[in-house]
Amino acid sequence: MDIDLIGFKEDAIRNIENNLFLISSKLDWDTFYRKTSKLCDNFLIIATANIVIDSTPYNFLHNLCRVGENWRRLLYCANTHYEQRVSFFKDYPLHAAVIVQQQNLITNLIKELPTQWEQGEEPQDRYYANHLLLALSNSRVTINNEIETLLLNLEACEKTGLRTKLIKALLLVEASIEDDFWKAFDQLLTAHQEWVQKKIDQRSYSIEAFLPHSKLWFEGMAWLKLAQVKGFTLPNRELAMCPKEALLSMPEPYDNDWVILSDSTF
Repeated sequence: MDIDLIGFKEDAIRNIENNLFLISSKLDWDTFYRKTSKLCDNFLIIATANIVIDSTPYNFLHNLCRVGENWRRLLYCANTHYEQRVSFFKDYPLHAAVIVQQQNLITNLIKELPTQWEQGEEPQDRYYANHLLLALSNSRVTINNEIETLLLNLEACEKTGLRTKLIKALLLVEASIEDDFWKAFDQLLTAHQEWVQKKIDQRSYSIEAFLPHSKLWFEGMAWLKLAQVKGFTLPNRELAMCPKEALLSMPEPYDNDWVILSDSTF
């Protein structure tokens, strides 16, 4: 898919500059959600260009922080002001938070997530897998009662069983070994690449929303970050769509710049 990523990055920067400070909780819910969701899409495009074209991993991480924090603020407003439930269909902001490993962001995101799966809102396995990603990050990949319960629920509903296997390997439970993690990871990566190709073949995508995911696998990088936390040894080989530069640590804590409702207390 030959797309001008530089051009899309420039458009994203303009869109952010023109719209960020116009987003207010005085907007109706549909407008507030659409504008904030679009803002996160734009930051993700910039982050993708940072790592794919510019080779500036710290800028990549900083823009992922902006994705995660703006999404957290959307969730906070959905819960406290609009009384709306936000589904897990858009889950890359959660993946972004795990990649950057900013503990305050992860802890505060967890507070705002839906606490019950609702049929018709999102696939059940996606609900539990995303909760597990954040819970594992919060616990530094140490098993606890919450993670045990979430894992049992994921295992009961996941058809492929791949994320269940991957998480068990991360936690080294039920005779799992580190190699089991990499086997499950490679299978999930292949599934993502097949999804990307199917989207391209069918031309069934919005370019702006799809572009970052055609270049990078954000869920995969989140799992890799947890593998690092666990102390697993990353393979010497290159991992498609998961550049190792993206797994560096933030040089300093994120200071909540370029966020919606910056004058509000959260």
